[in-house]
Amino acid sequence: MPPCVKVVGSEERKRTLTPLALRERYSVLNEPGLPVVNAMERTEVKINTISEQLGLSWAELARELHFSVDDINRIRVENPNSLLDQSTALLNLWATRESRRAKMETLCTALKNIDRADIVTALEAAQPTPAPQRRAPVALATVTPPCCRPASSTH
Repeated sequence: MPPCVKVVGSEERKRTLTPLALRERYSVLNEPGLPVVNAMERTEVKINTISEQLGLSWAELARELHFSVDDINRIRVENPNSLLDQSTALLNLWATRESRRAKMETLCTALKNIDRADIVTALEAAQPTPAPQRRAPVALATVTPPCCRPASSTH
């Protein structure tokens, strides 16, 4: 069998088509009929942002959110190799424990209380601007340009 040959243009084509393909695939998330999906997606992005930036502060946040020492130690034991995993485990445990009472405002207040307002600021900066409302097409006045008007018969 001949060796595999890389087609030079394929990589360029892949790079240019991927964003378009992704936009098409996920454009349904921007439909007005799916506000719950959008809200859940935004919350997930916020939780990920907090997890990524929390670092060693995750244990302090756990105490602020009224987790026991046993809970904190269990998170450490179950996720020994990664602060990101520990932060994510804490936030998932908090969301599960609080269920419907879990509010982003509560989390932001707790972050401010442990002097991590920088994370709250990052969350606020990452807030997407609301999508513009779709408007009905505006009917423009029909004006025929002079070049397209029928010739007047003034003989």
